[in-house]
Amino acid sequence: MLIIPAIDLKDGQCVRLRQGRM
Repeated sequence: MLIIPAIDLKDGQCVRLRQGRM
């Protein structure tokens, strides 16, 4: 949750993985 938030914003798909984990 440190370098993921910066990449998920650019990838867009990573955002779904972050929401699913939360």
